[in-house]
Amino acid sequence: MSGGAVLVADQVKAEYQARRATIVPGRVGTPVTNAGMTYLVESIAVKDSLLTDGGQHIRPGSGDVLVVVGVVVTNVGREPRTFLENSAKILAATGIEYGTVVGTVDSLDMAQVRPGRPYRGSLAFQVPSSTLSDATIVIGDLWGNGEVRVPLGRQP
Repeated sequence: MSGGAVLVADQVKAEYQARRATIVPGRVGTPVTNAGMTYLVESIAVKDSLLTDGGQHIRPGSGDVLVVVGVVVTNVGREPRTFLENSAKILAATGIEYGTVVGTVDSLDMAQVRPGRPYRGSLAFQVPSSTLSDATIVIGDLWGNGEVRVPLGRQP
């Protein structure tokens, strides 16, 4: 690779990391806007089991819990935007990330969110019970333009 190509690649990488570094703090019950989407974390619940779209029950493994986060996503822009449930994760205080459990009833999965129309559903996660008090739900923009962070345990 030539020196110029390396500089361009480094610049693109730096710009991407700067966009990802945009962190918008939030709290349960308060709408937060990032990159043309407003996110409202309405509720957080710990469940013993979840029902899948196929009618099967999911139960957590030993030492784990199922966390269900009720979310409303609203597009505040002028063009439709895509929301993917895998753009959300739970971030433990240790830095470990936990992705969503897909295919649950009422899951907030992939959708084209039209301007001004709220899209309501839930995001489910299986996490160690010891992580809940200091964990945060992180919802990232699909195109890497920052993220919303809402603490699960202690609220500011």
